[in-house]
Amino acid sequence: MFWSLGKSLQTLKLNAADFSNPSLYLLRFIRVESQSLSNSNPTIDYLMESCGFSHTSALSASKHLNLKSFQNPDSVLQVFRDYGFSKTHIKEVVFRNPLVLLSKPTKTLKPKLDFLSKSGISGDDLIQLVVSDPSILGRSLDNRIIPCLVFLKKFFQYDRDIVSLLLKRRGSWVFRKFAKTMEPNVETLRKCGVRDEDIAKLMWVKARTMSRRPDEFARIVSEMKQMGFDPSKRMFIHGLCTVSAMKDSKLKSKLEIFKEFSWSDEQVKSLFIKQPVVLRASAENIRKSLEFLMNESKLSASKILKNPVAMILSLEKRVKPRSYIAQILISKRLIPEDKLVTLLMATEAAFLKRYLKKHQKQLPQLQEMYQKKLLGS
Repeated sequence: MFWSLGKSLQTLKLNAADFSNPSLYLLRFIRVESQSLSNSNPTIDYLMESCGFSHTSALSASKHLNLKSFQNPDSVLQVFRDYGFSKTHIKEVVFRNPLVLLSKPTKTLKPKLDFLSKSGISGDDLIQLVVSDPSILGRSLDNRIIPCLVFLKKFFQYDRDIVSLLLKRRGSWVFRKFAKTMEPNVETLRKCGVRDEDIAKLMWVKARTMSRRPDEFARIVSEMKQMGFDPSKRMFIHGLCTVSAMKDSKLKSKLEIFKEFSWSDEQVKSLFIKQPVVLRASAENIRKSLEFLMNESKLSASKILKNPVAMILSLEKRVKPRSYIAQILISKRLIPEDKLVTLLMATEAAFLKRYLKKHQKQLPQLQEMYQKKLLGS
């Protein structure tokens, strides 16, 4: 009422004539105030006054929410305060999920927060989880939240790991997709021989891989086995992440690039099984890498297959600068020609020690030349 009255007084324009004609002033005030009251919305007023919303945000949220009374919303806000949520946190939660104000404070909302807290997701972690994904509070405690966390504890020994999965790894979607996708997809992996520790690794590296429809997921797993991937090996998980992240047509187009460089079907298949991460690079980067390794550095497909990791190293920051140094050392007969791949695969510390510092007397400018190449000059 006070907010509406203030708006009316702001809208009402006063001048000397108003005071000289009180009846006219009264009629104008009644008309403006009536218009203001007709536009007043209790939900909008509540969101602004109790949650700190701007008028625009409150108007937007009110399209999904119609408060008949304020007793329940007040109790909801108090529950959040009891768990340490600040005004800013509460505002964000309500903005992202206005219907949370209709939750039953003691029957549904508090039990969910209690369970999450007792499960190791407490304090700032709990606040961060709810703020980042308020839809969690709309999930059934008995049918979604409890089964999901019990399930995750089978794969992660420490509560800290589960917290990291849900927060840092953006895995809170599992509460939404647990029953429909995650649980059946995990069962598919177990049936085909994937170890639990590798399933945990998959959840950790790319949890959303598990969000595919169970029939699609089972098809991908079956196709990977037909390609020659061994479900008992860790590389199966990396292959699964790669294949599930792109359409079949895109994957095939990337595989075709290797054939442009005279790779056989068996060689392409072998590369994919040994190092599926190679296919996560863009088609352009795959082509550039092959052009440099095969055309400029004269490496054959068989040599690349022995160390396929060379395909995923940074072309500009590692492969080109080190290849430049290798060519100098080879030309001076300081290393044999077949040492290029070994030189590329060495750690930075080993590379500096074995190939730069070792030959510093013969080639005092070698390290400076390497630094220039790293800078792109």
